Amino acid sequence: MQQVVVSTKSPRTIGLIEWSIWQKVKQEVPAGRVTKGLDNVYVIENRNIVAPFIEEFRLRGVLLQALEPLNAAFGEKTVKALTLVQDDEGFEALFCLVMIEGNLEQARQALRRFDQQWWLAHSQLVQGKLNFDFELI
Repeated sequence: MQQVVVSTKSPRTIGLIEWSIWQKVKQEVPAGRVTKGLDNVYVIENRNIVAPFIEEFRLRGVLLQALEPLNAAFGEKTVKALTLVQDDEGFEALFCLVMIEGNLEQARQALRRFDQQWWLAHSQLVQGKLNFDFELI
C-alpha cells in the first residue's frame, strides 16, 4: 500500500474549491496519533491547528525529549502550553510557553538554564519551527 502525504498547511491564496479541500484534509488529520504522549504533559491550544503543525514539522519527538529538561529548569508542576504563533511576515512557529510563578529574574534564569543545558544543543533539529519561552502567572 502506498502512503500519500498531504500537507495540512493552508495555501496562502486559495479559491473556494481549494479551501473546501483543505478544510476536509485538516479535519481528517488524526490528532490523537500526532499528540500521543504530548497530551499528558502539555496543554495544546487550538488543537486543530497545532496538531497538523506538529505532524508536518515532526516536532513530537523533540517535545517529548524536552520534558525532562523543562522540568529540571522550571519545576515539574509548571504548566506547559503549546501554541502556534505567526509573526508580521507570515512565519509560523510553535511555542511552548511555560507558565511560571515568581519574579521575572527567576523566570529568565530558568529559561537560561534550559537553553544552556538542553535547548541550544537540540534547536537545530527543528529549523526555527519550535521555540520555548515563559509566561509569568
